[in-house]
Amino acid sequence: ELEYLPHFHSGDEPRVTLEYPMTLNPYRPGKYGSGSHGVLPWILQGIGLVENVAWRSWAEINPDDAEQLKIRHLDWIWVESAGGKLKVRAVVHPGTGPRVVNIPCGFGHTEMGRWGQGRGVNPLQLLVPERDAHTGLPYRFATKVKIYKA
Repeated sequence: ELEYLPHFHSGDEPRVTLEYPMTLNPYRPGKYGSGSHGVLPWILQGIGLVENVAWRSWAEINPDDAEQLKIRHLDWIWVESAGGKLKVRAVVHPGTGPRVVNIPCGFGHTEMGRWGQGRGVNPLQLLVPERDAHTGLPYRFATKVKIYKA
């Protein structure tokens, strides 16, 4: 078989896909610049206003996934991977793909002064030190998670 060509595999990692059925997408909001701007009060006030979660972290989930899991907008949820778990507010967002969990980076600092310290979570803590078996990409692009109400 020509493994180097684009192709589709299903069910290659049953432990991960059954236990952790969703894909984590840690992303950097455009207002953050390099990601270190999440400690500036005027940035913290502007991030998450539409979602009603300014000054803290959130996890965006698809409305169909939220309905199936009985999660409502702004419920506290756990996002868990084989690498750990984080507690955040749920943002039910129609722009989120099915079985995807989007969490913004730039929060969760343990230092960085009074505005940045202790606010939100760092989704990179959920990443597992493995690589996708077929693409070779680090799981930064394929970390599997599960979510449930806190």
